[in-house]
Amino acid sequence: MQTLSGNFLKLQVKYFRVIGFDIIGSKRNWLQPWKTIVLMVGVSITQFMVVSFSIANFEDIEKLTDALTAMIMNHLSLLNYLWDNRKLHNFLISCGILNIASFGVVLSTIALDTFYVSLTHNLVALFKTAQYKMQFFAVTTPQETNDRLRDIIYLYKVSLDMSNRLKHFFRLLICIQMVLTSVHLCVLNFTLSYNFGQPQMFFYIVFIIAVLIQLLIYCHCGEYLKTTSQGFAVAIYDSPWYETIAVNPAIGRYLQISMMRSQRAIQIDGYFFAANMEVFLSVNIINYSNFILIHMLFLIYRL
Repeated sequence: MQTLSGNFLKLQVKYFRVIGFDIIGSKRNWLQPWKTIVLMVGVSITQFMVVSFSIANFEDIEKLTDALTAMIMNHLSLLNYLWDNRKLHNFLISCGILNIASFGVVLSTIALDTFYVSLTHNLVALFKTAQYKMQFFAVTTPQETNDRLRDIIYLYKVSLDMSNRLKHFFRLLICIQMVLTSVHLCVLNFTLSYNFGQPQMFFYIVFIIAVLIQLLIYCHCGEYLKTTSQGFAVAIYDSPWYETIAVNPAIGRYLQISMMRSQRAIQIDGYFFAANMEVFLSVNIINYSNFILIHMLFLIYRL
C-alpha cells in the first residue's frame, strides 16, 4: 500500500510539474510560471477563436429577437477571426493553440482531481488504521494499556487535523466545481432539449455524463471520508473497553469523549455546498426535472 501511494504521488508530481507547479520538495510551489502562463494564454486565445468563429458561422440569425440581435451586433461585431485557416501555416498555428488549450484544461483537471482523490483515500486509510488498532489492542499492564491507547488516540487526532486542513485547502475548489457543474448542466439541458432527436444529441449526453462523473468523484470521496471518520465510535464500542476500564477506570471518560467526537463526522464542503452523495443525488434529481421542464416547453413552442 505504501509503495502504491508513493508511485501514485510521483505520478501526480509529474503532472503538476508539467503545468508549472511543484507540490513537494520545493519552497517555491510555483516552480516554472512560464508553463502556466503559456497554458492560460492558449485557453484565452481559444475562447476568442471559438466566439468569433461562432459569430461568423451563425446560421439561425433570423430566429433571434430584435433586441438580442442588436446586442450581439453592437458588442461582438468587432470580433473577427484571427487569420485564414485555409493557409497551411495558419492552420498549423490554430492546431497548436487548440492543442495547448486542450492539454492545459485536461491535464490541470486530472492533476487536481486525482490529487484530491489520493489525499482523501490516504486519510481514510489513517482512520481505518486507528479503528483496527482500537478494535484489536490487547489489555496488559496499566502502563502498557495507557501507552497504546494514547498512541491510538493521537493517530485519530492527527487524522482529524489533516482532514480539517484538507477541507480548508480544497473548499474553494469544491465551491467552484459545484457552481460550474450547475452552470454546465443548465446550459446542456437547454441545448439537449433544443437538439433532442438530432444526431448531435449524443454529444451533449456524453458531455452531461462527463460533468456528472466529475461531480461524483468529489461527492463520493467526501462521503467516504465522512462515514469512515464516524466509524471510530463503533471501533471503541467493539474494543475490549470493559477490560480497559477494569485495569484503569479513568480511561472510560476518555473513551466516551472520543466516541462523542467521532460522531461529529468530517464534512468536506465548498462553503455553501457539502460534498456528499446526498448532494449528488439532489443535483441529479433537479437536473432531470429541469430537463423535463425545458423539453416540454420546447414541445409546446414547436406545436
